[in-house]
Parts: sequence; structure tokens; C-alpha cells
Amino acid sequence: MQNQTGKEFWERVDKLNPFKSIKKLSITATIDYNTIKKQRSELRYPKVDTIIQIAKVLNCSVDFLVTGKIEPTKSYPAQIEEIADKLCIVSEEDLTLIKRNVELLPSKKNHDKNQ
Repeated sequence: MQNQTGKEFWERVDKLNPFKSIKKLSITATIDYNTIKKQRSELRYPKVDTIIQIAKVLNCSVDFLVTGKIEPTKSYPAQIEEIADKLCIVSEEDLTLIKRNVELLPSKKNHDKNQ
């Protein structure tokens, strides 16, 4: 039963993964690729902190990834979806540079406070 549940977890991750690549997901979520690859191939749940990081990147709740019972509630504007789609084809080196630059941008929370 554990393997079945783990399988469903990874199916939900695959369904929501905008990168369509576990490697790119691991880089974006700052998770060790070899660890996540092994957990996925063995259909095991990752550690809780890893699930949290994956959920953040996939813009869904931990509950949804673990149980499948709560649907993702957040959607992105078309412009963001277009950017995410293009990020799927950039090299790991470029993705790292892009991530560093994005981290320099103000967050929506800070942006809303200043207006």
C-alpha cells in the first residue's frame, strides 16, 4: 500500500510539474537530484521538508500532493505560464542564473505593501 500511495504522489507531481523534468524541478526546488530520483524510482515519499519545497515550486498544497484530495487553488496569468513554458528548455546553468535574477525582484507581498 505504501508503494501505491507513493506512486500516486509522484503522479500528482508529474501532472503539476511545469518543467516536465524531475531534474529541473529538483534544481528549482533546491533539492538533491539523486535523492529525489531514487525516491521517485522506488515510489517512496520524500522527507517532509522535501515535499514542502516541491509543493512551493508546484504552487500547490502539501495536502494535495500527499492525499490528492485538495485541488491546487492558485493559477498564474498567461504571461507567467508562457515564461514557465520557456524555462523548460533552458540549460541548467541558464536556469540557475535566471533564478538568481528572479530572487532579486521584489515579492508580491512586499510590492503590495508599498502601494
